[in-house]
Amino acid sequence: MKVIITQTAEDSLEEIYRYKCEYSVAHADDFLSNIYAFTTDNLSVFPRLGRVYNPERGLFRLIYAKAFNIYYTIREQEVFVLFIIDGSISLNQELADPKVPLPEF
Repeated sequence: MKVIITQTAEDSLEEIYRYKCEYSVAHADDFLSNIYAFTTDNLSVFPRLGRVYNPERGLFRLIYAKAFNIYYTIREQEVFVLFIIDGSISLNQELADPKVPLPEF
């Protein structure tokens, strides 16, 4: 199955990357490489690996490294990664609310 990282997910990863760069660019580079590999390798083979997070919207959540939430949806033969967020921020709760708009893909 094809995995598509949306611009919204890219933007959220960029914020995490910049934060990690404050400590170590090498660590930030490794993190970015590893989370991309984890996401694409796993979801391309096991698209339903994550737990259903919002059934009304077809939203799944997969957790990476015990702290980062990968939100995605499945459409036909494609997995769209919508958000990748640090689990400590409040957007995690907001995504559970069906009134929050999801990006178009």
